[in-house]
Amino acid sequence: MASVAVDTIPIPELFRVPSTAPDLTPAVPAARPKYEPPNRKLEDVKIRSNAGPMKPENLGWLQPVDPKTTSMGEMRERFVEQGYLWVKGLIPREDVLAFRRKYFEFMTPTGVIKEGTDPIDGIYCGADPEHFLPPGNGRECENTDQAERVRVGLLLIGVHVDHITPLLALFKFVKDFTNWPSIKLLKRQMLRANVPGAETTAVHYDHIFLRYGPPTFLTGWLPFGDIAVEGGGLTYLEDAVPLAQAIENDFSRRAEKFTPEERINAFNANMMRGGHLGHDSQGFSTTHGNRKWLIADYEAGDVVFHHPYSIHASCINESPTNTIRLATDLRFVNPEAPYDTRWTNYWSPTE
Repeated sequence: MASVAVDTIPIPELFRVPSTAPDLTPAVPAARPKYEPPNRKLEDVKIRSNAGPMKPENLGWLQPVDPKTTSMGEMRERFVEQGYLWVKGLIPREDVLAFRRKYFEFMTPTGVIKEGTDPIDGIYCGADPEHFLPPGNGRECENTDQAERVRVGLLLIGVHVDHITPLLALFKFVKDFTNWPSIKLLKRQMLRANVPGAETTAVHYDHIFLRYGPPTFLTGWLPFGDIAVEGGGLTYLEDAVPLAQAIENDFSRRAEKFTPEERINAFNANMMRGGHLGHDSQGFSTTHGNRKWLIADYEAGDVVFHHPYSIHASCINESPTNTIRLATDLRFVNPEAPYDTRWTNYWSPTE
């Protein structure tokens, strides 16, 4: 799809970018009761991005909703206000854990699981993290002695989420939430098994990678198991959607002389290697109004939906139990409207 056509597509109300101050300082949040986890204090949280430690004063708590007690209208409002929606217990926990077991049993022959432990626990073997690169890093080691190990590990790409469990509750929720006449789950999915100590997800927003369509897709981040704050779960920058839109507009201005292909390609000259905004979450916060990074203790069955312009990252997995962090991103579109059709094919290791 040409970029001109994408630029002229009307944006559904759910994905409109909220207004913000001209200097892009964080907006005043809506007056809602604030959730703080029991027996948790931000000053005691010690987490690191790829570039170093995060400061407690630049951290906050992600706000959850209970789908049993929160109306669909309020959940839509929260999504527009926050750029994300953390839905607790949306998928039956037993379904999520059944997939977790199947995945780690599948991966056991690679040596990633500690010998003598139950695969469902996902306890890391303790080897050099570079030997177990996550999806997305396969090309970088193509001509090294790591290549064969990566190929073996990435056989998991044949075990896609849509083949393992019907996820009926998830599909019903997405259809009701978006109010689309029908929904399509894009096939390009990556199961991310982040081992303790490995480099993790850099700062980005998803539209960077789906520019062949408009920013009207819905991402659902699904943790396959409980992931404590220290275990490397996703972190979301507060009030980030207007900021990302401004960054996107700036990229577009700087890329005016690019070809249409270059303009919508995430790997162009205006971005960091890999299309990310940066590897230093703390520094990104400091240079963008001291916005807080919102963190959470996730549980199996939770799903976090986020806006195409929601800026997010993750911290290094420093699980005290040496547990591998397993999760995936599911992306939904309205099949009757334009979307990035490149994502209709399964992901391959060398992309």
